[in-house]
Amino acid sequence: MIIKKLIGRNASLLILLLSLVTCDNYTFPESPYSRVKTLEVMRSNDGVILRADIFSLGDYPILNHGFVWNDNGALVGLLIGEVIELGPTAKTGIYQAEIKGLTMGKEYWFRALLNGEEHEVRGNVISFKFE
Repeated sequence: MIIKKLIGRNASLLILLLSLVTCDNYTFPESPYSRVKTLEVMRSNDGVILRADIFSLGDYPILNHGFVWNDNGALVGLLIGEVIELGPTAKTGIYQAEIKGLTMGKEYWFRALLNGEEHEVRGNVISFKFE
């Protein structure tokens, strides 16, 4: 019984001490890869405009940027669907592409893509309903 009390007290003390430790001086290393965020769609006259933001270029060139989209979120997550390729880029900022011929009332998914020579960067998957 005494051992259980000692372990309980020591564990509580250890948790208290660890909660007081901070890492204010630690800087996480920058990713060597470009970074992209998938943005919400904008409605156009005949379809929608897919949008993404390249917010960091990283150390390697972007050989192709674009989107993958589909009417199945799981497939878009696996990069299966219609691919829109916009070619190489060397700048940060928002890029976009319009898609047309969508079915009214149907839900679609898409994500942003960046391709380098030996790597691929993917944005988050976003859904939208064409209305």
